Amino acid sequence: MAGNGINNIGSSSVFLSQTSLNRGETNPFVNKNYVTQIISPKEPQQKTPKLNNLLEKLENNFNKFILSQRFYAYANEHEIKNMIETNPKINNILKANGIETKINLTNLQKIYNSHLIKTVEISKKIGEVMELNKEEIKTLEKGALFHDFGKVLIPSELLDKPGQLTLDERKIVSLHAGLGYELLKTTGMEQEVVEIVKNHHRYKSNLDNSHSSKLSQIVTVADIYSALTEERSYKKAMSNEHALKVLDKLASEGKVDIEIVNALKKGLVSQKIAA
Repeated sequence: MAGNGINNIGSSSVFLSQTSLNRGETNPFVNKNYVTQIISPKEPQQKTPKLNNLLEKLENNFNKFILSQRFYAYANEHEIKNMIETNPKINNILKANGIETKINLTNLQKIYNSHLIKTVEISKKIGEVMELNKEEIKTLEKGALFHDFGKVLIPSELLDKPGQLTLDERKIVSLHAGLGYELLKTTGMEQEVVEIVKNHHRYKSNLDNSHSSKLSQIVTVADIYSALTEERSYKKAMSNEHALKVLDKLASEGKVDIEIVNALKKGLVSQKIAA
């Protein structure tokens, strides 16, 4: 269903050939050697730091483009209306909590650039440090990309409230994990991915020891670190050091996995992730 969604990026739809994406030899963005041959056909093996930087930027921009295409294939009004119509439980949850059924796409547009991309990057780095395989990394990236999808049904005035939320308001905002799960499970998205969406606010002590739970915990740690080090309407950005101390405390209380927190620390050392 989501594959036919409206593309919100730019003024016209962009169609990608899956065949060309899978063929590195014909896709300059995927095949770095191909790019090198175009730029320097006589000496393709002699890469200067300047050329390496260019190749890295090309790859990063291409990856961001693919992420945005993947996200906005689902994050558009047509697709979300279909999700709501397909799953009556969504309206029941909203009604039981006194929330009007309203699609707030602005919520998703804001968090995509300010939070989701960073959480994807951090989750991926943690997964690499923990030596997860390529398929597990892909699952992590997708789970991180969609972990806050349910906020599309949370009132914007609560998400953007400059002051502290009341207990009732926090309860409403916390519904986004379950709502995201109920929305995305109607699309045929991979079960492990929607489980990450469902569980990304659950502490380790409330999860089993399954493989899926481990991936969920990685996104949980990445989400916490990302949120703490970002400026929000109700708080200033926390320093990298302070955020890690918060995670250390949560790990000491058994709420998050200490192995994952340590992997995050190693990832921050080996590759700078903006705080």
